Amino acid sequence: MAVRTESAGVLTSGQGATGASPDSVMSNGDNALYLEVVKTGTATVAVQQRLTSSGASTWTTLAAPLDNITGITKITEPAGEYRTNVTAFTNGTITVNYQKVRALSS
Repeated sequence: MAVRTESAGVLTSGQGATGASPDSVMSNGDNALYLEVVKTGTATVAVQQRLTSSGASTWTTLAAPLDNITGITKITEPAGEYRTNVTAFTNGTITVNYQKVRALSS
């Protein structure tokens, strides 16, 4: 698993089964984190978080509505490391893109 630090990228591309995205994104000090889920079939995609600065090694699935995201989802004032986890899968593929946004300084 790679921890992505770029302002935009891909967490998973063409995923075709249940399980966590192969990559995660670190988002500390950003104003927002956007996740875009593109599905070609039927799947449940949840957002998971861990606070790596506290030494946490376990991932926590975030509460609704982040436990089943579709389209573009915004996480306001994110902190820590994020990934997606496909918890139910019937068919097709899943791609998850991300974009981090920081406020413009004056």
